[in-house]
Amino acid sequence: MAEKIKRDYRQEIVDKIIKEIEQGTSIFQRSWDKNQAAKLIRPVNAITGRQYNGVNAFYLLRQGQDIASNDGDPRWCTFKKEKKKGWKIKRGEKARIVEFWKGYKKIEKINEYGEKEKFLEKLERPEVYYAYVFHASQI
Repeated sequence: MAEKIKRDYRQEIVDKIIKEIEQGTSIFQRSWDKNQAAKLIRPVNAITGRQYNGVNAFYLLRQGQDIASNDGDPRWCTFKKEKKKGWKIKRGEKARIVEFWKGYKKIEKINEYGEKEKFLEKLERPEVYYAYVFHASQI
């Protein structure tokens, strides 16, 4: 059985950003048209409205520009949330990946009365997770 190679998503994002800077197509480079730069809207979660932070914000901002049908809409959504809302992803659309960190995990314990209680337990070290998201124009 062949050994499965784990992808380094963070390195893929960094490599893409470096390549764009070298080609002069990066969102980090101010265009001569200041109105074009003003059109950049920070990506948000389509369900909660919460803005993406850090490298996810930069990555999704750039990815949103690559989507032909994007009209400046900043909304992104996971497959799971899209399903829950009853939305449908257009056939053939490709997801983008984001990473997030968790410092807590949800646990259930039985209390002295035999009832289930939910708690957040702090992790010794935060753990990284990955999610696949779709732009609003792909749904």
